[in-house]
Amino acid sequence: MGQRRAPCGRGRQDDYEDESEYDSLDDFVVDDEDESRYRVGAIREMFGVRYRDVDDDDDYNMESSAMQQMSEERRSAKIGKLEDKREEERLAAEERERERRMRMRR
Repeated sequence: MGQRRAPCGRGRQDDYEDESEYDSLDDFVVDDEDESRYRVGAIREMFGVRYRDVDDDDDYNMESSAMQQMSEERRSAKIGKLEDKREEERLAAEERERERRMRMRR
């Protein structure tokens, strides 16, 4: 009656106690640094990309005069108005279709 039972050996144990979290991932990481350089070179070669043929002084093409800017603004405004008109027409057609369906339900 006064005797204590010995633990059966199935105590609460941390399953990960002995195992480092990185042990299982050691083989997972592959160093492809050298291979990636070769792949990029092969892709450039396949598509004929030649960076040395590109002129670094292309900033001239990035500059525009006031006249060019105004022309672009007019062009953008014209395109924007056309897009707005098309959007209004689309919304009106959707509204007409919705109303038509509502009338058919009655």
